[in-house]
Amino acid sequence: MGSGIVRAGNDTFARASVPSKRFGSTNWLRVEASEAIAYVYLRSPAPKGATITAATLRGTTRGTWAGSRTLTLRPLAEKFSSATTWTNRPDARSTGAAVTVVGAVAQGTTVEFNVLSSVQSIANGAKHYGWNLASSSATAVNFFSFDSGYDSWELEVEWADEPDKPTSQTPSSAAVSLSKPTLLFDYTDVSGSTELASVQVQIDPLGAGGGTPDFDSGEVVTTEPELDLSTTAYAGLAAGSSTQWRVRVKDGSGLWSAWSDWATFNRVDKPTITINSPSAGVLWDSTPEILATVSTAMEAYRIRITHGADRTKVLYDSGKQPETGTSIVWSIPLRNDAGRVILPDDSTRWLNVQVWDTVDREATPGDPTWTQTWTQFTVDDDLATTPVATLAVTQVGDTPAVQVVWTRAAAADSWELLKDGKVVETFENEDLVIAGTSFTATFPDTESWVPHTYNVKAVVNGKRSTKGPTRTFTTQVEGVWLRRTNGDMVQLRGTGIDEWVQMDRRITYKPVNRAIDVDIITQLEGITGPFKGTISESPTQDLDAALAILATIKDNPSDAVNLIAADLRIVVRLRHLTVLPSSSFMEGSRQHRVEFEFFQVGDIGYGVD
Repeated sequence: MGSGIVRAGNDTFARASVPSKRFGSTNWLRVEASEAIAYVYLRSPAPKGATITAATLRGTTRGTWAGSRTLTLRPLAEKFSSATTWTNRPDARSTGAAVTVVGAVAQGTTVEFNVLSSVQSIANGAKHYGWNLASSSATAVNFFSFDSGYDSWELEVEWADEPDKPTSQTPSSAAVSLSKPTLLFDYTDVSGSTELASVQVQIDPLGAGGGTPDFDSGEVVTTEPELDLSTTAYAGLAAGSSTQWRVRVKDGSGLWSAWSDWATFNRVDKPTITINSPSAGVLWDSTPEILATVSTAMEAYRIRITHGADRTKVLYDSGKQPETGTSIVWSIPLRNDAGRVILPDDSTRWLNVQVWDTVDREATPGDPTWTQTWTQFTVDDDLATTPVATLAVTQVGDTPAVQVVWTRAAAADSWELLKDGKVVETFENEDLVIAGTSFTATFPDTESWVPHTYNVKAVVNGKRSTKGPTRTFTTQVEGVWLRRTNGDMVQLRGTGIDEWVQMDRRITYKPVNRAIDVDIITQLEGITGPFKGTISESPTQDLDAALAILATIKDNPSDAVNLIAADLRIVVRLRHLTVLPSSSFMEGSRQHRVEFEFFQVGDIGYGVD
């Protein structure tokens, strides 16, 4: 809302008894029935074209007034000046008069006149010459004039502007897929009652050249700069057709904006998405390929996997992938960025496929620029595949490795070894020792003195069997073992294990007025320490082969190895690995001295492959 107060201007009065006398320099204005008329001019502060919401002219009384009188204020049709007399006084207009009744008042009383009508005429472009003021009483009364040095006259005006013409329209020069889209536009109003009150939309294929529009919404009451055509009587736009629309808006003061320009949009149906895999609602592969086809050429697509009970819980998102054809092929990884298995066995998931076609589209509420389809499926990795019949687990000598033997009536395409319910190794048939229906594999299990459960799943044509028989087994090893990632391992005996430590980094605070310090741990470091010992021939260890493994570890100092001692298994890197003949080296006992320092890498914990 705009407003302004003006306190400067011109004034004078004229008397009938002295028709040629000028009163332009007096410090008072006299009004008296048939004898004296006052003239006042103050400019209007409102801009041209504004809608006036309030306009008040105020004058201040001079002297004490007795009795009662009606004061009439009329807008002038001609100019007045300090030289105005009764003889040459200007005429008043026949409209726009403001009347007020004033009784007995003391000096300095404010008298108000509602001049909204005449100030609105000024804003509309009428000439403004001021007002004359007449009294119904034969008893003369006076107002202070501008020359008096006292508060005299002021004009206070409030106004409202019409809203700006809408200039941002959606849709405009683009396609939608709905027959009755929601139309969006901007609304700007800088003064007056600036809240949006209502809108009006017109639609016609010919726009400005169409004469009477095909559709006119009429005035629709709303506080949002949009119009959902599905809530109106609009018949809808046929697929493949185009049309034009324009809009105007009205503010809380009842002022309409100008009509917007005509904006064009067309309707193009979105393509159809067909999900080919998973097609039957079941997946048996935890890393499947998503296969889909689209009825028209694409610009991009997106694959998402969500929780089966909550579509908003996104477990995997491929992001927007560029594609110019009509086929989608996308592989789902085993784990998402958070390290979580995306498609665990026996889970229910939603698959969402989004597609952007090559049409220039503009998003409106309920009509994004893409299309999508959803399908729900379950993961069953043991569907219709015969499991193994028997299972046995034994320790390989005194090493941390285990031998797993199972039987099945027919060989599978491949096999999965599960330890404690998780797949830890996949075997192809060429990796196994096969004797008829018996299959044998060696797994370098490196967590000793800890019981573990084992299962084997058969995999045929991508389908996994159930876990089959379960076996629990505990390896029991002595000494310290080093195992490379390829399974090569060596056994060492010696000292130093009691010197291994695991430190943490912490900040110690000494709170005021507290006897106990407060420690905040900022980082947990890995296990570190030295080793001093020997390596020698044993029933399960060929010394030359073991020395060759140690030489390979030393030649590759950046490679991590597993360190196994007691029930500890951690991933480490070695420093200063030294392998030299010991003082006990002799025929029949080719013992070598082994020394190194190590530090833990990777996850800080136990049982890390």
